[in-house]
Amino acid sequence: MGNFVFDGFDPPEPAATRQGWVLQVNINQQGMTRWHTWLARQDRHGTPHPDLQTATPCGQAGDTQPRRCRGEIAVD
Repeated sequence: MGNFVFDGFDPPEPAATRQGWVLQVNINQQGMTRWHTWLARQDRHGTPHPDLQTATPCGQAGDTQPRRCRGEIAVD
């Protein structure tokens, strides 16, 4: 939620206040199977848009450290 909910920032807004994260978690009967984040950037009207070029944290069951993914593809 965070920045996607609030619209009361005074202009000019720093770029950091116009970005947020989207988290997807896949779960089955045994628990979490994988998770992924996407970076989203808001335009000047407050509408979020996915930034699919930026690598963001991701992982799957059994990982001991987060990975970096771009889209659904691990990059490291």
